[in-house]
Amino acid sequence: MAGTIKIGCTLPHGLVAEVEGVKVVFAGANQNCTEFRPLLGDYGITDVDVDFWNKWKKENINSRWIQNNIIYEAKDEKSIKDKGADLSTIDTGFKPLDPNSNGVESDLGE
Repeated sequence: MAGTIKIGCTLPHGLVAEVEGVKVVFAGANQNCTEFRPLLGDYGITDVDVDFWNKWKKENINSRWIQNNIIYEAKDEKSIKDKGADLSTIDTGFKPLDPNSNGVESDLGE
């Protein structure tokens, strides 16, 4: 066993990755959401076996996920958080809309 690596995933729902019949769930940005803690960050973090990651990455190297850093790797917790903060502006196509910037008007008590 070669150890583990930290994987960041900016998709809100995460992603199920599969290699040779083994499935790993990459936690997404909304992984730990509850009614009282809506969004914890712009990425989820998952510890993944290095061999699994290397095989999955090789199979998906040309995917949008890898090419656009939607799913990325880092050596430790600090590195993954730093990279996650840098990548927070990536458009995954799943980010919530800001009603203030889209002309939405409220009719609640106004």
